[in-house]
Amino acid sequence: MYFIDVEGGQSTLVITPKGESILFDTGWPGSRDADRIAAVAKMAGLKRIDYVVVTHYHLDTWVGFPTWSSESLS
Repeated sequence: MYFIDVEGGQSTLVITPKGESILFDTGWPGSRDADRIAAVAKMAGLKRIDYVVVTHYHLDTWVGFPTWSSESLS
């Protein structure tokens, strides 16, 4: 489990025992939060994020989703 500082909040990356990845909340749009998420995912050895969960409807939890993609991990 990884906790990622995104401005004004936190993203959480969970890797299950089966190797599946779940990202909770995506941060703000733009590269700052997306780069932080991608760096942690790469450090964890991921090539993609399997699931994304948005915990509530605030800008800092879902607006970054269009910015962030698994292409950031290549």
